Amino acid sequence: MTIRKLRNEDFDTVLSMMLVFYASDALLVHPSEAVLRRTLTDALGDNPYLEAFGFEEEGVLAGYGMVATSYSTEAGGLCAWIEDIYIKPAYRGQGIGSAFLRF
Repeated sequence: MTIRKLRNEDFDTVLSMMLVFYASDALLVHPSEAVLRRTLTDALGDNPYLEAFGFEEEGVLAGYGMVATSYSTEAGGLCAWIEDIYIKPAYRGQGIGSAFLRF
């Protein structure tokens, strides 16, 4: 499994995963597709506060993760917030999420 930065050509694949992820009853907020498109565009662009990563297994995107950064005055430094971790059902239970957290 490879963790890599998402690329523009991943847009449609990741958007489809985001639509599934954000439609889940496990989430309190269900943003519109327009909001998800804007978020993904920001993540793939030059927004310094959001990075997007793909979890690639044998050339297939098995999932994605997004990390937002900010500054904490309390900690006196940068903070990284894991905004999203989504792994397609067929790839769950294989340690991909744990690998992303270590990454």
